[in-house]
Amino acid sequence: MRTPLLLPLALVAALGACSGDDAPTTYTDAISAMDAGDAAKASGDHEAAKAGYQYAIDNGDDSLKGDAMTGIFEIDVAAGDQDAAVASFESLSKAIKLDQSELSRLIDVAVNAKMDVLGEAMLGYAIATYPEMKDTLTKASEAIELIKTSGPGVDLSGLGYAGD
Repeated sequence: MRTPLLLPLALVAALGACSGDDAPTTYTDAISAMDAGDAAKASGDHEAAKAGYQYAIDNGDDSLKGDAMTGIFEIDVAAGDQDAAVASFESLSKAIKLDQSELSRLIDVAVNAKMDVLGEAMLGYAIATYPEMKDTLTKASEAIELIKTSGPGVDLSGLGYAGD
């Protein structure tokens, strides 16, 4: 007699658990949205991360907007969407002036993802914005050229890029 009663309870519990997955997330402030975006990005939930970051962009101060835009850029790269990553980088670079250190880090993100079009766009921006960086970007430039000529499966470890 217990089995028929347990089945409906299990179904209700399962449906209740699933319904929360589709519920829209609401934020009360830009910082909590940014934190939620960071947590979602870390767990691989790109859609939820982008929602949190977009809220932070729309409602946060300038420093938070730059961090949120960087988060969206990194999600686009992680998703393997080179066109979206180029667009995200262009938006980011127009919204804030990236310092040389952050720009170098983001170029390495593109190189490690083996995104040649993105890497070229970023190198062009870096050299136009900071001409003195040209020599420090030699390794990244060589890696992007190698990706272009050999394809995304190329081993970049000989150039000093880890993970290959």
